[in-house]
Order: sequence, then C-alpha cells, then structure tokens
Amino acid sequence: MPPAGWHVVESSGLEYKVAVGPVEDEFAANINVVDEAFSGSLEEYVSASLDNMRQFFQGFRLLSQDEFKPQEGRSGVRIVTENVQNGRKLWQIFYFFDAGATKLVVACTRLADTGEELDATFEESVKTFRFESE
Repeated sequence: MPPAGWHVVESSGLEYKVAVGPVEDEFAANINVVDEAFSGSLEEYVSASLDNMRQFFQGFRLLSQDEFKPQEGRSGVRIVTENVQNGRKLWQIFYFFDAGATKLVVACTRLADTGEELDATFEESVKTFRFESE
C-alpha cells in the first residue's frame, strides 16, 4: 500500500506503478518495484546488486544491511545506501525479496539531506508488501 496522500503513477519502462510523495527541494520521494530473473539465492542477488551499485552509483556508500520482515509472507533483505544521481545526493532504502527464479526489489528514494521522517513512511508502506500468490 502506498503511503497516505501519495500518488500512484505509471512510469515508462517500469512494469509496476510508482508511488510518488510530496515534492521537497524540487525532488519527489518515491517508491518503486522492479523484478529480475535470477535463479541464485537472495543473498547472491543482493551481493551482485551491491557490486553493481558500487560500480554505477557515484559516491556509493552502504550504510546498513539487515533482515526485513513484512507483515505477511517471506522475509527479505533491507539495505540503506547513499549515492549521487544526476547531481543530487540520495538516500535509498532497498528491500529485496525472493520469489524463486525471480527477485523483487522495492526501492525507496529521498534526498539524503532532507526528509528523514520519510524513512518511517517507507518502512510502514513496505511492511504491507506481499506476493499475489500468497
């Protein structure tokens, strides 16, 4: 479930809709979901994802990594990062879930220097994440 008051919009190139929050400092916090075919373990997928982030995100810093449990369904992995994209320093929380040969990633993004209260909003929203088959 998207956070209260957020808009859910289609985004070209993404299979799933994006939840877009209030604009702050000309940036809208957002939550998006992507999936990727990957037959390895969730731990292997997270490790490969971190390697890619280190390679492609300017100023990448891994701040934390731990287990995440939604209200229903399977546990996943949560990582918190900082990086620079398009000249903006971002704070991103990624939630990784294993759906067998597919891995799902919920990416929550805000400006690094503002909006710390959004972290709790992200967490509450992602706790409602569930797989349609469950």
